[in-house]
Amino acid sequence: MIGALFLLVVCIISCESSGMTEENDSSEGLLIPSQDMNEDIFSFFEKELPETSGAPYYDSGIPFVFSGNEKDQCIIINNKRDFEKVYTGKTSLPNIDFAQFTLVIVRNYVAAGIFRDKLSIKMMGKKSIFLNVFCKRGMGCYTANFIYLYSWSIFPKFEASKVVIKKYLDGQESDWAQ
Repeated sequence: MIGALFLLVVCIISCESSGMTEENDSSEGLLIPSQDMNEDIFSFFEKELPETSGAPYYDSGIPFVFSGNEKDQCIIINNKRDFEKVYTGKTSLPNIDFAQFTLVIVRNYVAAGIFRDKLSIKMMGKKSIFLNVFCKRGMGCYTANFIYLYSWSIFPKFEASKVVIKKYLDGQESDWAQ
């Protein structure tokens, strides 16, 4: 009984301290990244999409095509053909069941010293989403340098024609460039 009460208190505290804004904190329409992935997918992205580019103003050696000039971008991939279009590397693509899953690849322009934590998606109607990118400050010094920070996740299948990227730093909505 005491163990169950302790678990309930821990769950309430962790839910209340999520830092998400009221307009975005309802679990309705929230998509959670799939944990049902094989090791090939993790190995592929570990090799081909490191967390940071190490280059302040361009995608240095990243074998994915991001279109446009926006510093914060999201690629939503719902089939193998689209995956092949955005990947320019030589490694074989991992097998992803696009009938059940959607691959999301994100690039954000951030100050050096900020690290990726997690991604979540909130459906807003039938074709619009909020892509929530959660990051945290690293330990140590910060510089005025900016780098590209990359994230990826596989979500239950969804379609979206409009994406709004919402960024959170240490649990608070943030514009990392300031």
